[in-house]
Amino acid sequence: MKSLFKDSIYAFGWLAAFLGATTLRSPFFMYATTALFLWTFINAKHAAYIYPVVLLVILDYPGGFFWRSTDSIINIPPLGLSVTEVFSVLAVIKYGITLKKSDMIFRKPYAIYFMYFVFSILIGATLGMRRSGTAGEGYQAYGSVLRLLLLYPLFLTLPKIISSRRIVERIVDVFGIFVILNVFFQVYHVVTGSAIAFLLTGFGRISDTTELIRPVYGTFMCFITLLYAIYRIGARQGRIGWNYFMLVVSYGSVFLGATRGWILAFTAIIVVSWAIISKLKVH
Repeated sequence: MKSLFKDSIYAFGWLAAFLGATTLRSPFFMYATTALFLWTFINAKHAAYIYPVVLLVILDYPGGFFWRSTDSIINIPPLGLSVTEVFSVLAVIKYGITLKKSDMIFRKPYAIYFMYFVFSILIGATLGMRRSGTAGEGYQAYGSVLRLLLLYPLFLTLPKIISSRRIVERIVDVFGIFVILNVFFQVYHVVTGSAIAFLLTGFGRISDTTELIRPVYGTFMCFITLLYAIYRIGARQGRIGWNYFMLVVSYGSVFLGATRGWILAFTAIIVVSWAIISKLKVH
């Protein structure tokens, strides 16, 4: 519990710093906050695992915070890199990349990511990207595809950042706090028709009265906590009541978002997992 409190405070501190920088809409504070964040990551020895947690929360924009600002938190001309891309590069510098089989625990998703990258290049060349396209950038749109290469090494560096089962559990526990908070944000959005971020910072959006109110955010965090809750239940680990609570909260979050794809996916995961767990004999 003490480690959870410490990790949560540390994560909340960085999120508050980034929120302040985006709210002020000041390039100086954007650069300063990002530079400090990346510098402390480079020098971190025992709490480096908190930094990818902070990045995922930003990308998941719970409550509408960081909405449409995740890619503009840092923008280094002329490359226009996001903080996640710079973080990936610095992770390579800090941890290095080895190609030993023992380090390739993400070998399969690594290969899938590369296949997707190649497919994106080929399909773009086949169909063509004219200046009248959706992006309105013509062949310059290939720059966004090439930037995917900067995220590619994360499959090799993340296993070094998250190097033990204890760290995985600490990360999931921190995500659990944010998922619970995200559900409160979603309920507020459904009741008032406005993201809480719009009330506090002017970000986010107000739902039109003619459309469905769908607070779709925090989904990736919920996906992680849902899977780990199912794992803990199946392995008979941790506090059983808390595990079921996180299962319900994670599923309830996507239900509030009213996204059919995620609801069907989460439902299928739970049903299939229960069918498997019911046949397991864990001692």
